[in-house]
Amino acid sequence: MRNGSRRSCDRCYRFKERCSFENDDEICSRCEQTKTTCTTLRARPRQGRRPRCKQLGLTGSVQVWEIGPSSNANVTAEEDDLSAASLEEPRPVSSGAELLKLSLERGLLTLSSYWIQLSDMHEIRESSPHLVAKFYSKYHLFMLGPSFAPSFRKAVQQTYSNSPALLEGVYMAIFTAIQRPTHALYPAEEQPDFTQGAVSLQQLRTTNIGGVTDAVAILVLGQTLAAFDLLTKCVNSLLILRYSLLSARPWYHDLSNHSSFEVFTITSIFWDTTCCLLRRECPIIKFSPPHRPIVDRLAGLCNTLLPLLYDLSVAGHKLKHCGYSENEKVVMTINGIGQRILSWTAIEPDDLTDSFSQEEVIGMKTQAAMYKSASLLLAHRLVNPIGTGDDVAKWHASGVMVEYLRYPELAGENAQLRQVGFPILIAALELLDLPDDIWQSIPLLKAAPICLAKLKALVEYVWMKRQQGYIGYLLDLVDQGPDFVVIP
Repeated sequence: MRNGSRRSCDRCYRFKERCSFENDDEICSRCEQTKTTCTTLRARPRQGRRPRCKQLGLTGSVQVWEIGPSSNANVTAEEDDLSAASLEEPRPVSSGAELLKLSLERGLLTLSSYWIQLSDMHEIRESSPHLVAKFYSKYHLFMLGPSFAPSFRKAVQQTYSNSPALLEGVYMAIFTAIQRPTHALYPAEEQPDFTQGAVSLQQLRTTNIGGVTDAVAILVLGQTLAAFDLLTKCVNSLLILRYSLLSARPWYHDLSNHSSFEVFTITSIFWDTTCCLLRRECPIIKFSPPHRPIVDRLAGLCNTLLPLLYDLSVAGHKLKHCGYSENEKVVMTINGIGQRILSWTAIEPDDLTDSFSQEEVIGMKTQAAMYKSASLLLAHRLVNPIGTGDDVAKWHASGVMVEYLRYPELAGENAQLRQVGFPILIAALELLDLPDDIWQSIPLLKAAPICLAKLKALVEYVWMKRQQGYIGYLLDLVDQGPDFVVIP
């Protein structure tokens, strides 16, 4: 018999099962059958209207994830996860034990799943070829190939050993996000750990940076939280990433002098810059390429292109906010940047073919060519509205797709081209009806179904307006469309 005055227990709520108490029993029938401790420790739902999303900062909050689940039957599961936007007063969390306690209190973590995550974290401290291969199998979404795994893992080891209290929770959270199935309806026991993600977000908001070691830890925390958001709710990835970049910006000069930190600094700058290009915003940091040729785990051979993309973003921002009729000088600047991009070529290290496999080298060269064409297309569309120079725009978009289609011929039929979500999106805004399997072929997009759905919705909106006779600037149309998150 169901006692209407009692809440469902944490176990039944977690597994979405009907909870029933016989008479005045303290244990529900399902917990009694499964020999499970019957508790109701989860937080109660917030009453009233959903709080407004505010700026991320020491005195603000951001609508990202709820720390605890809600039992309000009138709210859908997805709305429930997003409803507790304000993170209240930051709760100090300094160890894995405190994260465990918080997660168990909220009913979002079992001991068995916690030990799996903790074991994964303990492996970070050790080194062996087997562990490097295991590391790549888990985190391959954030690398251009397995040859990047040793250096990436070494950088993770170094940063984690310097700031374990700050990074343990977010690493455990991202582990749950990348291990879950990619379809939207996954079992409750495979839910990403939003508790640890939310605690790490509190740490990002409240940590004071005292030096270069803290600065790189904040960059790691910010980009990992942004990736966690991208793979789960896809609500405010860019806001989180940009906040961490803004916090670390005073130390960027020192960071850029440490080659071991490049594996983290370039990733954040690369992601922020590509997002700002399409939104016509100013990137937080302008990348300063070192004097030696480098290859990045995410940007590949594109690192020397980043300063040009920064200048293009800044010029686009000026044009957007000052008006086209008053900015002949800015238009000339954009045309000049376009010429510099046209003459840009990737700088390859002498040991490129010795350090990376043939498939990885072909992939990085293809990525660089696709980014070059996409950047030329954006430079063209910043100053040429739809209906003007459409043949040039299509030429650049076709250049992106030609490189994409050539890759399997060069690298092998089963080769996967990585970190090309941005140029594919730019081309899709100019070429109608790109095949759906192109989107699905990008590993990071395939692992982030909500992000992919938002990008497709944006493309559909842009083409609906274009087919209805829209005459204006493409990026104005992007601003008017549905919300989306750009991935590199």
